Amino acid sequence: GSKPWLERMLADGRALVLVDRYIEDLPADFVGIDDETAAANAVRHLIALGHERIACVVHSLKVTTSSGRLEGYRRALSERGLPYDDSRVLVVEEGRADVGAIVADALLSLPEPPTAVLAVNDYVAIEIIESATARGVRVPEDLAVVSFADMEVARHYRVPLTTVRQPFQSLGETAVHLLTERLA
Repeated sequence: GSKPWLERMLADGRALVLVDRYIEDLPADFVGIDDETAAANAVRHLIALGHERIACVVHSLKVTTSSGRLEGYRRALSERGLPYDDSRVLVVEEGRADVGAIVADALLSLPEPPTAVLAVNDYVAIEIIESATARGVRVPEDLAVVSFADMEVARHYRVPLTTVRQPFQSLGETAVHLLTERLA
């Protein structure tokens, strides 16, 4: 990963602020949301709507956004007495074009397919919705989808997308402020 390179930057006296993805044991400032709590809240929302078979789709678990969201997913299920099932957790390659098809095929072929999905971001959520819809699954009637980011694409998508808003402008402003402080 990038940790050795970032450690060299810090050793050279360079200022560093991590945004969105935290790197364990790297003595640098970090700006981001509490992914674990945000995911737990999203899953609680799905449970409150009556969903019990909820899937989780993340990217590499080496990335804190994914590992935190998976932990929040697990925590919310546990709090509500719902079982954790490995078959409902998919780790998909970031940026892969066929992610929706991979997820839809894997989840919809389960003996008891999920009725809801927590997706790592809006792009993955939209791909899941497109692939599920192509297979005759109605969204949100048959499959509810919740994601992260609240990107512009989600606001104008044909299906209203429930998404955990990440305050990108505020995160960016805070990161610039911290970086300016470090440079001074």
